[in-house]
Amino acid sequence: MRLRWILFFLTCLAAISNHAAAADFPLVATFDDKTPGTTLGTGGAALGEPIELGNLDAVIEEVSPGQNRVAVSNDLTSTAARRLRFQLIDNQEITTGQARISMDLTPSALDRYSILVREANGSSQNFLNLQFNTSGLVSGNDVTGTLPLTNNSFTAGTPIHIEINFDLDAGTSEVIFNGAVLMTERQHGVVGRGVGRLSIGYASSSSGNPFTLDNLIVEARPPARPVLEADIENQTPGTSIGNGGAAAGEPVLISGSMVTDVVATGGANGNVLEMQSANLGSTQFLAWQFLDNIEIRTGIVAIEHEVQLDSLDRYTFSVRESGSNTTEFANLRLLGSGNATISDVSGSEPISGFSYQDAQVYTLRFEFNMDLGTYTVLWDGVPIVTDRAHGVSNGRGIGRYLTSISNPSATGGPMYIDNLLVTATEAEPIPAELSFLNLPTVGLVGQPLVPAVEVGVVNVFDETIADGTTVTLEIAAGPMATLSGDSATTVAGTASFDSLSIDAPGVYQLRAVSGDAVVLASMTIEIMAPTDEIFADGMENP
Repeated sequence: MRLRWILFFLTCLAAISNHAAAADFPLVATFDDKTPGTTLGTGGAALGEPIELGNLDAVIEEVSPGQNRVAVSNDLTSTAARRLRFQLIDNQEITTGQARISMDLTPSALDRYSILVREANGSSQNFLNLQFNTSGLVSGNDVTGTLPLTNNSFTAGTPIHIEINFDLDAGTSEVIFNGAVLMTERQHGVVGRGVGRLSIGYASSSSGNPFTLDNLIVEARPPARPVLEADIENQTPGTSIGNGGAAAGEPVLISGSMVTDVVATGGANGNVLEMQSANLGSTQFLAWQFLDNIEIRTGIVAIEHEVQLDSLDRYTFSVRESGSNTTEFANLRLLGSGNATISDVSGSEPISGFSYQDAQVYTLRFEFNMDLGTYTVLWDGVPIVTDRAHGVSNGRGIGRYLTSISNPSATGGPMYIDNLLVTATEAEPIPAELSFLNLPTVGLVGQPLVPAVEVGVVNVFDETIADGTTVTLEIAAGPMATLSGDSATTVAGTASFDSLSIDAPGVYQLRAVSGDAVVLASMTIEIMAPTDEIFADGMENP
């Protein structure tokens, strides 16, 4: 019944979903299609332009052939705040998922520059207000109050790559300058509206010193949903962890010399998982796979967990394809020196400036943009690898995560991990759940069953499976017989078997199969001899 309503609801929203998918980048303003020396237009997001110039001078400036930026200045006929005002395409608001804003801004002086994020067609909802000051520091506020910024200094003439990220479902914001986090997981306080307007320019009482703006991009990402959760809280302290897979919050494979123990901390953190290698000369690991063993090839994949190392030793965290370890999307190696290296298909290199200590809890996070083929690694919220190309080109996707004690190990650990969470914005179109939506109770030998059998199929996120997915029916119980018309493909998540028939009388139970997903009929079908007559209401003629 749950699946029936899911399918109905999602079918009704198909047109809306398709529109949203087409608006992944509701604002892209690179200015490279503009003519150098001309004034920036006000045609809106469809043309990669603002809707207002705010009485500012905004001139297209050539950086190199085919690459432009906007040079902005203030003539100071007024000392009031003046800003370029951008709206998203079709004046939309991003209300769910993530809104990610990036831009390249170069201030020419220590002056009072300003960046505001608001709702569409208005300025009352203060998602974020960033202000550059003559002191060389950036300050700001939102609905909640003053922003707790760190790493918030800027220098005249130095380019700043600015990233502003909003999780609209969690109600949080994040600000990053040139890879350094100024603020993260900040509750912005706006309720009931979404991100829809961006204003960039000067705060009041500025000196009007010029700045340049380039590569202004707003990306709308769908909500990230879990494909693996292992918080260890459902495990029994003092026991080894099982290998029941993602559905049980467990790995699928544990190396033969890896000793695991569920440890109760006695504090607010609850249980943690201890991993210790009994073989110092061979890498020992836990392999974690995602729900239904899916691989994720598109969208955003994030892998995050807490980790504590009891000694400086050799530990590895690896991101692979589903079912094997041959495709290296990312390999973070912690070394006995306290340093680390990163490797993938593109190669290997040390991580500059990185160090870790023993007996300290850290948060490790991988973020993969599968559409761009890049990833970022954060250690306690600080990027240690940024937008690195993983180099995988064999068509595989992310489906496995390895937590390892590597060889040669000096101590064998232990390593503790907790709150392992893997999220994805898009699910691989692999059937995860099937349900009989329509199943007649009686039929005639050799005749198509009426009404037609229907099977609904959804993926791991309860989304309708892609059109054209094959579903096959089999006899699970009953006399020896042959099914005809036993294969169909999905349309809007439903496979209809309009010509399904059974060539022998008897009582049968049917099984539906699609990929690795299998379901048994919830009721049986009685097939009668051709001499029997069945009324439309399913009752046999006496």
